[in-house]
Amino acid sequence: MKETVIYLSGAMEAYDGTDKAKEWRERAKEFFNIYCKNVRVISPVDFYSYGSNYHQSELEVFRFDLRKTKESDVILVNLNDIRKSIGSVIELYEAYKNGSTIIGFLDDEPNIPELIKQIHPWVYCMCDRIETGKDSMERAMYYIKDYCL
Repeated sequence: MKETVIYLSGAMEAYDGTDKAKEWRERAKEFFNIYCKNVRVISPVDFYSYGSNYHQSELEVFRFDLRKTKESDVILVNLNDIRKSIGSVIELYEAYKNGSTIIGFLDDEPNIPELIKQIHPWVYCMCDRIETGKDSMERAMYYIKDYCL
């Protein structure tokens, strides 16, 4: 049985100085490790984080994240503050070009026209499915577990 790779995409720089970018990714890793077999979850904050001096250049981080995105079968993307995260948008585009499944979640519950304005029309088009509102992240993860693996 082939291993499925899930990449966790979403804003990081917008949350510099907080654990917000890491917290949701930790919950996602825990969920997939408990409920899914033959899954490897890639969280970019496990390798690089804003404010750390581990990487030698931004080019190193850029290449690493895009390489991991290209290796992934499924992208779980946190769409909260996605307009503040050019890196996440580039990751989504790479995943889209590679034919990866892209599942997004957003804490707000806008109607479709408002959603498209909030996340950008092209981001909306790249996502295979978007969960919104309360517990949107959990519903997105269950969708991946039940339909994408």
